Amino acid sequence: MPTPEELLAVIRRGYEAWNTGQLEILEQLLAPDFRAHDPTAPGGLVDRSAVREILNEIRTAFPDVRREVCDYVAQGDKIAVRWRVTGTHSAPFAGAAPTGRQVCVTGITFYRIDNGRIAEEWVEMDSASLTRQLTAS
Repeated sequence: MPTPEELLAVIRRGYEAWNTGQLEILEQLLAPDFRAHDPTAPGGLVDRSAVREILNEIRTAFPDVRREVCDYVAQGDKIAVRWRVTGTHSAPFAGAAPTGRQVCVTGITFYRIDNGRIAEEWVEMDSASLTRQLTAS
């Protein structure tokens, strides 16, 4: 069974790849049968093949995007991470015209790690706050 520190190391590598746009590293960290349970995704489920498209969309709209670990709890093969994402809204996103404003969104994701790779995740984020930040006048 992996240690909490080993689980966190996998997540930190993934976040750093996400932050720098190194999709090939991020994809290496995802298990072949990776699944993300995300209520904001069509059908509530994201598979491995959709990750590149989603990240490209986010990085286009928020070119300076940064995702960071705020807190975590780990047990067995699972790690729960409270995270924060910040970035400047520079291109259209989710139907909102670019505002040029810095946005911040928070959430919690539970990850299941299998053989050092992210096999599954369950995402909960403050999408209402993001919508308010994108549409505020």
